[in-house]
Amino acid sequence: MLFIRHFTFERFRLPDEYEGTPEEALALLTKHIGELDAKIKEKQSEIDNVLSSKKEKILAAVAKLKQFSKNFDIRRLAAVTGADKKNFYIICFWMTARDAKKFKAEIESDPNVICLIHDDNKNRVSQPPVKLRNPKLFKPYEMYIRMYEKYHDPAMIQPTIARVDSVVAKPSKARLWLGAKNWSERWSWCDALFMAPPVYGLLNKLYPEKNYLAFMDREFKEATDSLYDADAKLYYRDRRYIPKREKNGEKVFWGRGNGWVFAGIPLLLQTLPKDHPTYDYYLNIYKEMASAIVQCQDKNGSWHASMLDPDSYPSPENSASGFFVYGLGWGVNQGILKDRKYKKAARKGWKALKSYVHEDGMLGYVPTG
Repeated sequence: MLFIRHFTFERFRLPDEYEGTPEEALALLTKHIGELDAKIKEKQSEIDNVLSSKKEKILAAVAKLKQFSKNFDIRRLAAVTGADKKNFYIICFWMTARDAKKFKAEIESDPNVICLIHDDNKNRVSQPPVKLRNPKLFKPYEMYIRMYEKYHDPAMIQPTIARVDSVVAKPSKARLWLGAKNWSERWSWCDALFMAPPVYGLLNKLYPEKNYLAFMDREFKEATDSLYDADAKLYYRDRRYIPKREKNGEKVFWGRGNGWVFAGIPLLLQTLPKDHPTYDYYLNIYKEMASAIVQCQDKNGSWHASMLDPDSYPSPENSASGFFVYGLGWGVNQGILKDRKYKKAARKGWKALKSYVHEDGMLGYVPTG
């Protein structure tokens, strides 16, 4: 035994329940495993028989539970009023005329659902959400550029270059006003400052000789001159909103729209060399917006559809909150936003966002349109 230990062998003790030689113990274990496998197959067969015989009932129960789950998700957002032992849930929302007609047809046979459709534009108490189709210029070209950076396949980027080159070669002279002739050729609304500038920045890194930044700088500055409020340090969604006021008398600044800009500037800054002539221009706008955005955060950590009149839009607007948390977190991590209030706001916002994640992973309070 000492001789064996000298060559680093160690004594191995079998559990007391095993008797005889290792071969006999192995045979016993193999037999036991076989018996367990047989029992598993027998139970699995029983389960399969039950599932097969009650398949229709089980599927019906699953469908019913899914419907209950959907109803509950909607009911959480509804007002409730009780009358004796019956509860009535009331929910108001915007729909297109086509969707409203389809919805009404779907619930006509349900005696427990009452649908009232109002089309009174004169007496509405809030602005409906605006749904736009993004023009071709602002479709996600950034994805193709990122793919090209990884795989270096010219086919992945050539359509993007062709499109951008055609825009740069013949700059649009359309007015920066939604509804004006050819308005979609320009960065006429604040969302565009997320969609387009990072694309030009990324392309300029790949092809600096083309000087895409000259066009991008000019368009960005013109859009900012048109939409940025130097006092509020926020962007109007588009010029139509400049003369409007919220119920509390404040200017109208859309939460998600400012989120687009505040998240887009960091994406752009990451493509620019720090000695670029306009780097500080974008950085200053970013810092100004950050100071305004943290002041608009509510006590729970969320932001709302209206930046300056959250009481008129009490539900959190989590698409805006997501943008703001990203933008603030980026600035904190880069050492740009040094004041502790920014880190505190980012963490508080992240905590609020997590609280609205459903069991299926979906994030609540994200309006469409």
